[in-house]
Amino acid sequence: MRVTGLGHAGMFIETTGGSILCDPVIGPSFFGSWFPFPDNRGLDWERFGAADFLYISHRHRDHFDPALLERYVPKDIRVLLPAYPTDDLEVDLRGLGYENIVYTQPGEVLEYPGGLKIMVTPLRAPSDGPIGDSSLSVDDGTASILNQNDSHPLDLEKLLSFSKPDAYFTQVSGAIWWPMVYDLEQEAKQNFAQLKRDAQNKRAMYYIEKVDAEHVFPMAGPPMFLRDDLFRYNGLGLENDSIFTDQRQFLAHMRAERPAQKGYEFVPGTQVDLDGGALTVTQTLYTPEEIDHIFDEKWDYLASQR
Repeated sequence: MRVTGLGHAGMFIETTGGSILCDPVIGPSFFGSWFPFPDNRGLDWERFGAADFLYISHRHRDHFDPALLERYVPKDIRVLLPAYPTDDLEVDLRGLGYENIVYTQPGEVLEYPGGLKIMVTPLRAPSDGPIGDSSLSVDDGTASILNQNDSHPLDLEKLLSFSKPDAYFTQVSGAIWWPMVYDLEQEAKQNFAQLKRDAQNKRAMYYIEKVDAEHVFPMAGPPMFLRDDLFRYNGLGLENDSIFTDQRQFLAHMRAERPAQKGYEFVPGTQVDLDGGALTVTQTLYTPEEIDHIFDEKWDYLASQR
């Protein structure tokens, strides 16, 4: 199995039974404010768009990019649809011309030629709201992965009954504007931001410990904000009043909390090859030096993107 990072929560999964395009986004999303970090425009989107399956985890526009789908993803692709209580995501997809819908059910394992097994687990926790969220489990006999995405599963036992994942991909960063843009004293914003980052780290570590996969890949954030009025809220903020922990910062936290855990930076172009427990990670878009610049000289990189 091969998993290639596409930026933010996007990934391209190549298996013995076909390929799956997950949450591809170029953006900008949310009224032009939200761009994938790091920049993912240099990827071969024609190649990734020619997948066998399309999986959109939920309707948030940092996971569902109609313009990208229209440009790169053929209308006859098989779409793995999570079982949500409302049909909003299906309506959106059909509105774009996608009619080849595979209706998944919670706990149901779909089997395809080549030994491919897929399970989509919808989440309907109060924090997810009516549009929901979901995770994707994939096993092709050579490896098993769990793409938990933004979801916060309540029933881990059911989710992990699929198979124990060799590699685990999960959100570790924030995705809300609290407390940065609210009318609070600056000291209060800084204190609340620290509490929020601590809570994010604690939540992510809880799932990492429960899933107990050998290999962990933090993803699904942070964004980068390039508009003048939002630029200062990138990362932890120019005044330590923001919540957007990046992959390298989280991995440092994870090493301190769980030293034996193997963790890796997952950026656009990161290629993860899994076979019978063996894992190889290769960077295909950015060099190691460029990745160091992106994370260690973040404000310079963000300024160049601006």
